[in-house]
Amino acid sequence: MGNQNNVIVSICCCTYNHEPYIRECLEGFVMQKTNFVFEILVHDDASTDKTANIVREYEAKYPQLFRCVYQTINQFKIQNTLTNILFAMARGKYIAICEGDDYWTDPNKLQKQVDFLEANEDFAICGHKARMQYELDTKYKEEYLGADEGVYDIHDLIQQNFIPTVSSVMRKEYIEHFPDWFYNVPLGDWSLFMLAASKGKIKMFGGVMAVRRVHSGGIWEGVENEIKTKYVLKTLNAFEKNFSYEYLPLIQEHKRRCFARLAYFALLNNNFDAFDEYIKLSNADCAGEHQLLYNNLSKKLHNQNSEIASLQQIIHAYKTSKSYRIGNFFIKFLRYFKK
Repeated sequence: MGNQNNVIVSICCCTYNHEPYIRECLEGFVMQKTNFVFEILVHDDASTDKTANIVREYEAKYPQLFRCVYQTINQFKIQNTLTNILFAMARGKYIAICEGDDYWTDPNKLQKQVDFLEANEDFAICGHKARMQYELDTKYKEEYLGADEGVYDIHDLIQQNFIPTVSSVMRKEYIEHFPDWFYNVPLGDWSLFMLAASKGKIKMFGGVMAVRRVHSGGIWEGVENEIKTKYVLKTLNAFEKNFSYEYLPLIQEHKRRCFARLAYFALLNNNFDAFDEYIKLSNADCAGEHQLLYNNLSKKLHNQNSEIASLQQIIHAYKTSKSYRIGNFFIKFLRYFKK
């Protein structure tokens, strides 16, 4: 691999209790074919299974590649181990991220991404699509995560985090220093990409070069959709306060979509007070219709003595209403929700 003092890419991998998956993850690293030096940094967060033993096996086999940290006390609630520990250790010009339960499938992945970044200094990040692999579903699904091939920027990223973390390669110089707010947001990956994208453009490659694994032990998989939406909203609030004023309209638009989704969840739970408040926040133009809407829905639901099965039922009931304003309001609401 050449001179280890001239590292071009630092692969950063955080792992915890990934015994069934970590070997496939590490194989995806060591199979990379490059004309440059890369290093593999692994942080095991005091796993209680055999994850650390497997990492040590690879570290012993490839001592020129691996530098690892083995915790004895779990750090999850104490610090951001990716930025505080692995990024601080990184010697590379570029950072590549892959968590211990995901894996790379293309041996030329790093070479392709680094070649592009080396040739295009105005780009800060590059990524690609990842195939979703559902461990608890026996049926194979053709489902992919990530944006289509093309050039994007921070304006696109505000509207949606379209970069699978397992696909990302970034310029280290853009993510070496982190503001205080970064450590208080629930969606760290999105925030990390935003910080990098504030310094340069984003390239998404065609093709699938990695797998995003979905399993019961995953942190994000155990979070209810309503809570996920609140996490997005809290992260957007941080963006609103800490990024350039020019991004404010896009951030506020995304926040309105979040409020529309929260209104939907409130409706499913028959929480009409919360529904009314979220509707006001999602679309201020409809304020005059809230009381009529609230009264009609309350009567409808209580008479049926059942929960709303889906937002589509409400749309169908009201978009043909004699009240054009109510019908138009729900059409707007559905448009926000589907984005």
